[in-house]
Amino acid sequence: MAHVDMPLPELRAYRPDLAVPDDLDRFWSDTLAEARGHPLDATFTRFDGGLAVLDTYDVTFAGFGGSPVRAWLHLPAGNRGPLPAVVEFVGYGGGRGLAHERVLWATAGYAHLVMDTRGQGSSWAVGDTPGPGRDGRPSHPGS
Repeated sequence: MAHVDMPLPELRAYRPDLAVPDDLDRFWSDTLAEARGHPLDATFTRFDGGLAVLDTYDVTFAGFGGSPVRAWLHLPAGNRGPLPAVVEFVGYGGGRGLAHERVLWATAGYAHLVMDTRGQGSSWAVGDTPGPGRDGRPSHPGS
């Protein structure tokens, strides 16, 4: 039995009273404009992960402030056409891991992009996207 605060019909209808900052729209328009000011500089480098049924690429692109972001792109081996895609964002304290660790979606026929989490990857999964001002190492949660 599910443990919830309200019955399902009430949860579906629930609309909390949220305080929206006066500058929210300006914040997002400024942030998006700044992001568009940096070239994406995406690179896709073939990576031999030893899996015969997958083609794996080590992906790097410019994220917030132009900082590099890393990801794995897994594709069914030899695929040349369009594919449905899954983009997986790894949770707090984790990184994209090793190339062979998260391959389920690609083995099911999807393009699968496993995103590294900037400044994370030192608690339960390997990561290699440094946070701003870092020396290239992932940080420990809370630091």
